[in-house]
Amino acid sequence: MRQIRSLRRHDFKELIKLSTELFSQHNDADFPFTEAGLLQQLNGFLANRQCYFRGLFEEGRLVAWMLSVPGHGHPHSLVTGMSQLYFHSGLSGVAGAHALVDVHEDFFKYVERKQLHVAVTSSVLPNSDVFVRLLSRAGWKPVGHGRLTRVTRWHPGHR
Repeated sequence: MRQIRSLRRHDFKELIKLSTELFSQHNDADFPFTEAGLLQQLNGFLANRQCYFRGLFEEGRLVAWMLSVPGHGHPHSLVTGMSQLYFHSGLSGVAGAHALVDVHEDFFKYVERKQLHVAVTSSVLPNSDVFVRLLSRAGWKPVGHGRLTRVTRWHPGHR
């Protein structure tokens, strides 16, 4: 059974295991990954009830997770929204594609429930073209450089 739910502190062990594999594949010398650093950040985000911090579970096992934070799309705009900071999945192929789309759909519904204007997501990983293509098919609008947006009914320009 698949379920998307809010993450809790007791989920961090699985999350760190999943993320350690992903971060080690895409480690950046300028911003090196450490488990301690990730755990410190995750605890801070868990305490911030304004964040979208949810995981996709299959048979009780964490297989993907997303963290998004509230903010403005641009400093010069009053349009409010949420921007994805992390999306990680341990799935590949068709299952990975479904996880990406399902978690993003849940994220968008969350932004709508909060009556915010826009949801923003992006990928800087080498497979960002697949990320953009899959989410474009699911209603997201590519805005360049692996970034996509989706406006809610609360957006001032929504028709």
